[in-house]
Amino acid sequence: MILKDTRDTFVANVYMPPDGDPDIAYQIITEYIDKIQENGNPDIILLGDFNQDIAKAGTARNRVARFCQLNLHTQLMKSHTHVMNVSKSTIDHIYANNADYYVNAGVTDPGMSDHAVIYVSCKS
Repeated sequence: MILKDTRDTFVANVYMPPDGDPDIAYQIITEYIDKIQENGNPDIILLGDFNQDIAKAGTARNRVARFCQLNLHTQLMKSHTHVMNVSKSTIDHIYANNADYYVNAGVTDPGMSDHAVIYVSCKS
């Protein structure tokens, strides 16, 4: 990871198992965010496989919206990240508390998995 300035930045990779309880997972993540912010207000980037499809309307999208509102984060991923022969979903997410600092979030397919590689680019 290359950071172009001296901003305090916390980056965390997240994995939520498909059979896990997403409400508990989001609660734990929120507790970590609170601890990180006790010592200032760093930029926070959370990214990874959340196994919550936000491409479709419903519970997962609503849960993500609540999480973002509670933690003042923006979900940056707009592309499908998990592509199968018969379906597409957005289960890999990127969250940032300072969305104006990031110019691009996207996917690239290395052809090694049914998940795409996700990335986010910072403004220069």
